[in-house]
Amino acid sequence: MADRKTYFDNCIYIDIETTGLNPQRDEIIEIGALKILEGEINSTFSTLVEPDRKISFWATKINGITNEMVKGAPKFKDAAREFIEFVGDMIVVAHNAKFDLSFLGRQIKESLNVEFSPKFIDTLKIARGAYPYAKSNSLKALSKRLEVDYSGAHRALSDCHITHLCIKEIRKRLE
Repeated sequence: MADRKTYFDNCIYIDIETTGLNPQRDEIIEIGALKILEGEINSTFSTLVEPDRKISFWATKINGITNEMVKGAPKFKDAAREFIEFVGDMIVVAHNAKFDLSFLGRQIKESLNVEFSPKFIDTLKIARGAYPYAKSNSLKALSKRLEVDYSGAHRALSDCHITHLCIKEIRKRLE
């Protein structure tokens, strides 16, 4: 099984951080992406984004990103152009992908008038399939279960790395 090519050998792991949890109202404040080619990390994309609204106290408490940190960062429109170019037509991988893609889809459509609807793999669904009786399959619970270092979590690029390592570990255990 180790020599068999899978979607995970050529893909882009993505993650975002936001001002809150509502994809219709809140905004992206950080985008991270990890490009995997031939099973190896090829390159990364990471940027803070200056939103048009204030970051909620609760969002800052989770991800540590403050209003001061994003002041002067690229606006979403500029960050989105670079992100779309980075992703290209590759398969996107994310933990709880619908959350990330709902924000990205809306904001890309509003700012660039472009549809962003890539083919994607949701690692939350994979975790639920691999561990159907687990109390939680959050990225934190999954990384603990798989003994993957969770430090640096809730920052976009770090979460991409954590998700990538969790999938590598699940694949190894399934072999």
